[in-house]
Amino acid sequence: MKSEDKNIRDLEEIKEYKNRLKEMSNIRWDKVEEIKKAIKNDEYHIDSRQIAHKMIEVLD
Repeated sequence: MKSEDKNIRDLEEIKEYKNRLKEMSNIRWDKVEEIKKAIKNDEYHIDSRQIAHKMIEVLD
C-alpha cells in the first residue's frame, strides 16, 4: 500500500469520526469553540487543584 493511499484513508476516517461527533447531542459545541479560542489565545488555564478535588469526589 502506498503511503499516499494510507493518508487518504486516514483522512477519510478522521472526517467520519468528526461527523459522528457533530451528530452527538450531548456535546456543547459552543463551549468547545470557546475553549479552543481560549487555548489559541493562551487564555485557557486549568486549576489543577479543582480537578484533583473533583477526581477525589468521583472516587469516594
